Amino acid sequence: FSPYFVFCESFVNLWMFHPDSFPLSSVKEAAMVMAILSCSKLILLFGFGSNSLLAATGHISFAAKLTVVESFANLFLSIVFVVVFNLGLAGVAMGTLVARLLTSAAVMPWYACKKAGIHFGKYLCDIGGRGLSAGVAFMFVCQVLRDLLPSTNWLEFFLQVGFASAVYIPIVFILLLPGSDRNLVVAKFRSFSL
Repeated sequence: FSPYFVFCESFVNLWMFHPDSFPLSSVKEAAMVMAILSCSKLILLFGFGSNSLLAATGHISFAAKLTVVESFANLFLSIVFVVVFNLGLAGVAMGTLVARLLTSAAVMPWYACKKAGIHFGKYLCDIGGRGLSAGVAFMFVCQVLRDLLPSTNWLEFFLQVGFASAVYIPIVFILLLPGSDRNLVVAKFRSFSL
């Protein structure tokens, strides 16, 4: 989701910009909403697998109840961000982000770890830390590509995204794959070269 955050303004600009009907201010607002929503998806990675673990261990009712709580929190926070802070559509996206952060990215994995007997701090470091470091590294690469190769047409945009995707492979290899899996991949490549 890092590329959504970095390339969203370029994408919306190429897709929707029109000086009269969708000016640059609208492009920036739409890009802000897209960036916030991509962050809300990114934080779900901290809770990835928690729902399945709870279902497999017979605690699906907690997950279902937490989903309802998240929905109400999303609604309440969206109204607060729109009415009180006057954030408009970005406020609705911000309500989604904060509600997910509080429930799906914090409470759900904590409860799943508790029920499975997994140390929550270790889970955060092993799963969240590695994922976050890969996401930040990839976001940095995307920003450098966006700044070095600005896109003014669709071909340049897709070249940017293609270069970013190519760079993502070593990031995944180094930061996300466990050492044993890296060794298997290296061994497989060596067997092809013989």
